[in-house]
This record gives sequence, structure tokens and C-alpha cells, in this order.
Amino acid sequence: MVVGLINEGWCNGLPMESGSEKLRPLLLRCVNQKQILILSEISGKSGETATTLLTRLSKERSLPLSTLKLNLKKLISLGLVLQNDSKPAALSGSGLFILKIAQDSLKNDLKIRRGHVE
Repeated sequence: MVVGLINEGWCNGLPMESGSEKLRPLLLRCVNQKQILILSEISGKSGETATTLLTRLSKERSLPLSTLKLNLKKLISLGLVLQNDSKPAALSGSGLFILKIAQDSLKNDLKIRRGHVE
């Protein structure tokens, strides 16, 4: 479940198109790879509580559960993840915005590495 409004090139008051190119490096320095992994998993797995999601990630990726919990706590404090103990974790509009920027950057990096620069 994703909460937030994205339309007409804006997300939570932030520009998605030309402005995001300028914000991209700054925003990507604010989150680490484990936090991007958590954001991505929350956006792709509906119905999992935060505890279930982190436990699964810890087992699948051989990552310490305590590290994942700390990173989720940071994402919640930044307002990127909405979490209630008994309800599935969800991304806020800002969380979706950060995830989109991270995913776009990854796609661009892969294109450059493969020699498909547009």
C-alpha cells in the first residue's frame, strides 16, 4: 500500500521531473542500500507487517535483523515509512518519491555500464 499523491510532476510538494535531477544526488546520500532495500520490499509486498518483512529479509539476504530494524526505525523517523504494529507497513508519498529516484538511478547506472547511454 502506498500513501501519498503523485500527479502532474509533483510528489508531496517536490518536483518529480527536472527538479528531481538536481535533488537526486542529495536524496541518495540520505539513504543507504539497506534502507532502499526495505523501501523496495515494502512497495512490492503488500500485506506484510514490518516485523514479518524484516524477518524474511534477514533470512533471505543473511542480514542481521538488528541492522534491518535500526534502518526501518530511521525510515519511520524520516517519515518515509508508515508503520502500525498490527497493520502492513506502507510507504508514504515521500518514501515512494525516494524509492523512485533510487530505482531510476539504478536503471541509469546499468545502462551506462552496458554501454546503452541515451
